[in-house]
Amino acid sequence: MAGGLERRGFAILARDEIDTRQINVILTPDGEAYAVRSVIEKLNRAVTRNVRPADLAVADTVLRAVLADDRTQRLAELLAPPSR
Repeated sequence: MAGGLERRGFAILARDEIDTRQINVILTPDGEAYAVRSVIEKLNRAVTRNVRPADLAVADTVLRAVLADDRTQRLAELLAPPSR
């Protein structure tokens, strides 16, 4: 699994400085973004099971409207709005 993450540019594998038998997996910025998106998608699925689609669409619109900085807005653009 770690090798697959490394091949896709999501992680760097490095021998541990203290115990060289151990290999540390360090997420790259792309790997961190991928992990965050995966968690958000799972949370979104859980929320959509418990919230009416119309209410979810309104909440999504409001939350996107109040994003304060460009970086957060760009991250939000990576996430599709909830389906109606």
